[in-house]
Order: sequence, then C-alpha cells, then structure tokens
Amino acid sequence: MQKIGASTASANPLGEFTEGNPGAGVPATLLKASWLNAIQRELVHLVEGAGLTLDAADDYQILKAIQAIQTIAGTWLKLSGKPTTVAGFGITDAFTKTETTSAIQQRVAELVASSPAALDTLKELAAALGNDPDFATTMANALAGKANKATTLGGYGIGDVYTKPEIDQKVGQATESNKGTSRFGTSTEQLAGLLTTVMSNPAGVLALLTAWFPRRTFAHRDYIRIPDVPGGLIIQWGRDSNATAGPITVTLPTGFPASKWLEISTPILGSPSGWDVSQSAGGTSLSQSIFHRRSGNGTTTNALSNFDIFWVSLGF
Repeated sequence: MQKIGASTASANPLGEFTEGNPGAGVPATLLKASWLNAIQRELVHLVEGAGLTLDAADDYQILKAIQAIQTIAGTWLKLSGKPTTVAGFGITDAFTKTETTSAIQQRVAELVASSPAALDTLKELAAALGNDPDFATTMANALAGKANKATTLGGYGIGDVYTKPEIDQKVGQATESNKGTSRFGTSTEQLAGLLTTVMSNPAGVLALLTAWFPRRTFAHRDYIRIPDVPGGLIIQWGRDSNATAGPITVTLPTGFPASKWLEISTPILGSPSGWDVSQSAGGTSLSQSIFHRRSGNGTTTNALSNFDIFWVSLGF
C-alpha cells in the first residue's frame, strides 16, 4: 500500500491529496497512473486472496472477499500457524507427555524405594517369601519356638564355657609375685611408672628414649635442653652484633621457664680494635640479655662503634 505522495510531488507534506490554492501558487494533487495501479493491485490481491475470481460485472467482490476471509478466520481447521503444544497456547495446568512419563516413573521409583533389582517387583517379593499366602502366621509360629532372651550363659542353657567371674578367678592380673596375664604398656603408662600392672617392651622403651632424646640438628643460633624434658638444663648460644654504638640486646632462641644463672660472651677479633672482652649486663627478662664491651683497663662502658660477639647462656 502506498500514499499518493509516493507517486507525485503535488501531495501535501503528509503525502495526502490537496485541492491546491491557485492564489498561493499551490497546485492540486495530480492523480498518477502508478498510484491508481497500486490501489488496483491491492484490491485485486484482496479478492483473489479470498479465493474469488475477478468478475467485472460484480461490484460486491470486495465485500465478498472480506466476508470469505472472516469465515476462514472463524474456522479452526483452516487457521494456519496454530501452536502444537500446551505451552504454545499458554496452558500451564496440564501435564505434557514428557512430564506425565516422568511423574509415573517417579511414583514407581518411590514405590520400589531403591530396592535391589531382585526384589523390585511384586512377583520377586512373593518368591522371596516362599509364595506363602499366610507368611505372618508362619513367622509367628517359628518365633514361638525361639529361646527366651537372657543376659547370662545359663539363661540360654550353655554350660560348656567359663563365665567372666570364673575366668577372673582362674586368670588374674600378673604381678611380681603372682602368675597371671598382663599386656604391653603404652608409652604414657611406661613413662608414668605403671610397670607393676603392664609390661614394657623394646619398642616401647625405644619410643620413650626417642621422645626423651629426639634426634635433631642445630643451627648457629640455637639451644638444647638436657634432658629434653621440662626442668632440664637449657644451653643457648649464638652470634649477634649492634648496628650502632652501644650495647647489644639479644633475644634468646627460647625463653627460660624459671631462671638463667650464667652468661658468657666474647668479642669477634677485629671488631673493633682496642676492646678485649664483652661483659654481660644481666638479663632484661628470661627471654632477652644485654651485653656491653669492656675496655682493656677493666672499665665497663659501651662501645663507640658497632661490634660482634659470640655468646652462651645457661639456665633452666
């Protein structure tokens, strides 16, 4: 479909007809053959599209075409482009074939409840029950012949074994003076001195020795505890220096639990000259110590420049 403005420049700005205005120099809209032919084609297509044959003697063909199209639109089977699924029609309260199959399979699975393949049908269940139509009575009769529940051997009529009290009388705890049974003690029991009730063994002794004296490597700044148990003597050593003039504050590799009572240090040769030994000024805490340089005449003072020392500290 096209407006008259598509075929002539004499239409108004909206592409529509105008009668023109000679006084203002506006021409009337010209009727072009191309526009009339376009209108004719539109009408012909409407008639033929409705299934009618053009008839020059029939002035009602446009009306009949519209009525025919309306009839076709109201006939379901003649409609084209119809949806083929419930979702296409916007229906949400119906099961599709896929949903119906899934729902049935889900209910069957719930009925079977993950039963093994050999027992997931009624026939297999009946066969497993011996095809006994009175299975409940059969089981009740079988259970009637069972022994009553008891908590002792005598309650079940068993007399060819020893009871717990009888075994305790015959086999007691082994001691230094009495024969009996015992077991190998754990490392904790052996360490606690329970060897009167448990036995020691080479593996346990080795485990104890390994726990008491573990093998280890030492660094240039480190410590050792002898024996390596709480309360043992702790020996610590290392090398330290101060970056500027003044004393050296040493943070020990490990803090002494209770006390430190001996500290020795010596300067490293050539750093600096004119000073012979280093003197400990005592510890600021159980985890730190302070060292000063001492001049050759015995006067204790801080070095005027940085210096290095080796030191050893003992405590417990």
